[in-house]
Amino acid sequence: MPGWPLLVGDVSGVFVDAAKAYEPEPALLSRAHPTVSIRHGIPATQPLPLLIMLVDLHLHTAERSGCAMSPAVDQLTAAVKAGLGAVAVTDHHALSAPKEREVWRGLFPDIFVLPGIEITLEEYEDILVVGLDDPQLAHGSWSWPDLQAFVKERGGLSVLAHPMRFSSEIGIDIENLPPDAIEGHSTNVPSRLRGRIQSLADRLGLPVVANSDAHAAYDVGRFANRLHEPATTVAEVVSAIREGRFTPEVRP
Repeated sequence: MPGWPLLVGDVSGVFVDAAKAYEPEPALLSRAHPTVSIRHGIPATQPLPLLIMLVDLHLHTAERSGCAMSPAVDQLTAAVKAGLGAVAVTDHHALSAPKEREVWRGLFPDIFVLPGIEITLEEYEDILVVGLDDPQLAHGSWSWPDLQAFVKERGGLSVLAHPMRFSSEIGIDIENLPPDAIEGHSTNVPSRLRGRIQSLADRLGLPVVANSDAHAAYDVGRFANRLHEPATTVAEVVSAIREGRFTPEVRP
């Protein structure tokens, strides 16, 4: 099946330059490409030369998520073939390093990898944090009030991942402390729950996103979010999702 038509771009930006705080494993860099030049990211608000239209905010890699089957290079290869312009690598309690993402930029110039992480809260809900590159996210345990405040203060994006997957009730107070969006479509959101999730989001005035939650390359591209206008910075991607200026797309 052909990929989605779009104008893709290599958009680079991180909110916190934390390269010195956590380095990628040397094996990851040498296996990816030994000759790619490495440099730090640029500010998230700085305009960039190409554009992003189609975004997947939830993707795992075998290097950091024990439940994933495909390594980053395979996941990104599949993302390019699917026509995605940006993906957030959101491994469990682990951030990809800025230097590693620079290597990916050299290997995959038609796609941008957003900084991201999936955090299991003390309340046993899973939250995606996208657009922040702060190593504090990967250390210690988080309650929802603390994480929500942390992400909001720093301008990141918070997404409630696959709600009601393990319980019929949501374990955090999203009435008074709402996330920026709710994941209503993914490989780990059963179709029987989609109507209930949409009704909840409508009542709270929150956008519903479609993400692959891909743990293997064959799932990359099944779900994504098409921005209504091309994004030219990381901050614009985050704002478009937060403000609901996108259309979820689901492939059969």
